Amino acid sequence: MEQQEQADHMRQQIERIHGSENISDQIREQIAELQKALSDSHLSIYDEKSHLMQLNREHQLLQQQDAADKRKLKELQSMATDFENGGDKTNFKDVRPESTRS
Repeated sequence: MEQQEQADHMRQQIERIHGSENISDQIREQIAELQKALSDSHLSIYDEKSHLMQLNREHQLLQQQDAADKRKLKELQSMATDFENGGDKTNFKDVRPESTRS
C-alpha cells in the first residue's frame, strides 16, 4: 500500500512538472512572438521616420522654389507695371557711323 501511495505521489509530481514545463514552453513561445512583433514595429518606425525625413526635404525644396517663384513674379509684375506706365525706358547707344547720323 505504501508503495502505491509513493507511486501515486511520484506520478502527481511528474504530472505537475510536465504541466509546468508545458506552461514554460508556451510562455517562451509567447516571448518569441512578442520579440518578433517588437522587432517588426521597430523596423516599421524606422521606415516611417525615413519617409518623414524625405517628405520634409521635399517640403523644404518646394518652399524654396515657391519663394523663388514669388520673387520672379514680383519682378515681372513690376517690370510690366513700369512698361505700362512708360517709366523704364531703354536707352540705346547710337553706334551708327558719323555719315549716316542726322
